[in-house]
Amino acid sequence: QKCLKISMSMEEQQQTGAFVVFFGRDTHLSVVTDEVLNISRAFSRSYYQGVDIDLPGVDVMPTGLTEAYLRDQDYWNILPLLHSPKQSTQRVLAAAGAHWNITNTDRSAVQALCASSHKPPEIDCTISKENWWARLHASTHILNPLGNGLQSPKFFEALLMRTIPVCTRHLV
Repeated sequence: QKCLKISMSMEEQQQTGAFVVFFGRDTHLSVVTDEVLNISRAFSRSYYQGVDIDLPGVDVMPTGLTEAYLRDQDYWNILPLLHSPKQSTQRVLAAAGAHWNITNTDRSAVQALCASSHKPPEIDCTISKENWWARLHASTHILNPLGNGLQSPKFFEALLMRTIPVCTRHLV
């Protein structure tokens, strides 16, 4: 309640187009629905990072590659790849669960594909954290399962390395 009383009334915030962004934690929206709705009433738009349900008036906040996330990466291996020509090995990268232990149907499907004895030879599932950026750069496509909500940093990493992310369609 304190944050709503800082400078404007609810009506003023809604009229000026003021918005609120909820981020910084991987808490699913379904866990904090009442709190988010209560605070969101005072704003014309609301954005939430861990969207896992459809909640009218609350949109997905695109995560992108945040500074905090990139701080954990190896810049000295990434920078040369950004400036080198794309020489793809024509393989499809399949990665799920190396950085975060998240369980959902998309990730389970990728993990099952990787464990299958009938996995097509074009699917590459053997990726270490140390070789992640080089393997991503060398691939033409990546299977991009959902993260903790509707999005995953893998999507933006793929675009950064000029690799096509293959995503499933979700109606949330």
